Amino acid sequence: MVPLTESHLLGIRVLSVSWQACDTRRLTALFAPDTDPDPFQTHFGMSAEAILSARCVVTKTIRPATVNSEGEVGTSNHMGAILGLRSKHDASAALVIEGELVAAAAEERFTRCKHHFGFPHNAIAFVLSQAGLRPQQVDVVARDGLSTGTALRRLVRQARFAWTPRLYRSVIRAAWNRYFQHGKDIRSSEDEHLEKLGFAPNWFFVDHHLAHAAYAYYASGRSEALVITLDGQGHYLGGAVYVARGHDLSPVSRIPAEGGSLGMFYSCVTDTLGFQVGDGDGKTMGLAGYGDPEAAYAALEQFAPRVVGLQLRKPHEWRVQSAIVDDQLHVHYEEAAALRLIVHRFGKANVAAAAQRLLEERICELVRNAVARTGLRHVVGGGGVFLNVKSSKALLDLKVVDSIQIAPGPGDDGIPAGNAFAAYAASTRSRPSPMKSPYLGPSYSDAQILAALGESAEIDYQRTDDIADATAALLCSGQVVGWFQGRMEWGPRALGSRSVLADPRDPNMRDRINRLMKKRDWFMPFAPSVLAECCDTCFVNYIDSPYMNLAFSMRPPYDHLVPAVTHIDNTARPQAVAATTNPLFYSLISAFHNRTGIPMILNTSFNKHGLPIVCAPREAIDHLLWGCVDWLVIGPYLVRRTGGPNPSPASASATLEDAPLA
Repeated sequence: MVPLTESHLLGIRVLSVSWQACDTRRLTALFAPDTDPDPFQTHFGMSAEAILSARCVVTKTIRPATVNSEGEVGTSNHMGAILGLRSKHDASAALVIEGELVAAAAEERFTRCKHHFGFPHNAIAFVLSQAGLRPQQVDVVARDGLSTGTALRRLVRQARFAWTPRLYRSVIRAAWNRYFQHGKDIRSSEDEHLEKLGFAPNWFFVDHHLAHAAYAYYASGRSEALVITLDGQGHYLGGAVYVARGHDLSPVSRIPAEGGSLGMFYSCVTDTLGFQVGDGDGKTMGLAGYGDPEAAYAALEQFAPRVVGLQLRKPHEWRVQSAIVDDQLHVHYEEAAALRLIVHRFGKANVAAAAQRLLEERICELVRNAVARTGLRHVVGGGGVFLNVKSSKALLDLKVVDSIQIAPGPGDDGIPAGNAFAAYAASTRSRPSPMKSPYLGPSYSDAQILAALGESAEIDYQRTDDIADATAALLCSGQVVGWFQGRMEWGPRALGSRSVLADPRDPNMRDRINRLMKKRDWFMPFAPSVLAECCDTCFVNYIDSPYMNLAFSMRPPYDHLVPAVTHIDNTARPQAVAATTNPLFYSLISAFHNRTGIPMILNTSFNKHGLPIVCAPREAIDHLLWGCVDWLVIGPYLVRRTGGPNPSPASASATLEDAPLA
């Protein structure tokens, strides 16, 4: 049993505590003490009435810096190296030094297991090596976690949404197994791994949605913002609303997942449509463009959460089954069976369109209410729901919203950066540095690339002095190019370091890339990478979008000139490329622009269907040998399969045509 005491509030030092009385008659009446013990008493050593009538509310905190293994809290004006960590699904690691995010990577890129579930050994090794640090030189490890007291209070609030005795007890017991047993096992396993690696036991635990908010806000560089976080669920919450000023993030509303989760609603539809939960939501969004949102709207609305002020309310309980198989989390919704009847009646595209419409409407209503409450008109979004670019476009269309910013990797793989940012801000009472670049992963020297090329007898390669212009020539000749340059991107979007590139003018290019590599559904669009200074002339109501997290309507004549990157609804998800952020990629797009008059190229992630984005040279070479791309451009080298394709003489540069292949 785990009694609720103030000592559970690790990570904060309480200066003022108030006690709020709650009406417990409805909840405690659900129990028959003589025949059916209160599960709270069984598991936590306190009755539901005692917990609810004496709920601890922290009203003021001071700088929490570290929490050691004894539960002691320390403070410091200096915080050198902070390792952010996530060791569940989307395991990853990030390193913040003196408030600056200097390295970050997902474990999947090293293990080649998409959405890897487990401890991120390889990601930790990379971020430390990037900074030249040993584990003993890390000041704090910032991790996912709630104090027992906070978790218990959220469990009580969560149980309020269960209105029958059986369901009430089910919620409590399920949460006990998920957090207080399974969660304890995860934390113990993390402790063991970290101590074996040599880290000092200085842990800082961060609430899941606070981590989303911290990453989103501090990365944005804004001095003031309305921060909205939305996902499936994390630490019993499906979302939260914060007011951010300076280094401070103040919660305005926490949205219990059991009360209503937009992420779970959309994922349930994804599951129903036959796509993988956690990886297929983008397919639902893509399919939505081909459906009529009105057709299935009324039938599907009964499953969607309603917005009430700054809360979400759902009409029924979500029932989720999950399992970890081969280091991957697999999720299935029992409600999918009921939703399939709607799909059978209205068709997949119409159900996807209705789900997309409902998601956009609910997010917009929530944000309108938050703007009215706070007066803040600049929105910063965090959590996996903000990977849905069409919803972000709907927010931009609201008159009450001036702008929106979303960091690269707003989903759970961004949690380590948020953990580290939150630890830094709380410890130093100052804000971390804004994100300067998304290129935070591994890079490889020319010598390492050459060594990898030399290991294969099935390729020909040549070195060129102007790799950007040579690649532009390949694109103009209709070639599909794997582009491997510099440090790997952070997050799920390819941003010009590990990308597959093609000519956006070719209406058949989408189908060709899908056939060669992606094996994606026919309705999935590709995105353009665009010269930053040309974005205003290409897109309607454009605001800065350097990370492919926003969608815009295409302006004429580009809506007809670049069919390979224009969705059926006339939108695109651009990456604005600036010379200061990625000079080589900018030079490539400029060379293509000079040849064609089109200031953009098609850019999709460099990975075969079912695999993570390539990380190392060997993986890029494998994709070439598998026939996923026509050419590989890696460092200063042009690479093709032996006997592979050549660009047509009419469009290829003389340098490319005439140079002998090694």
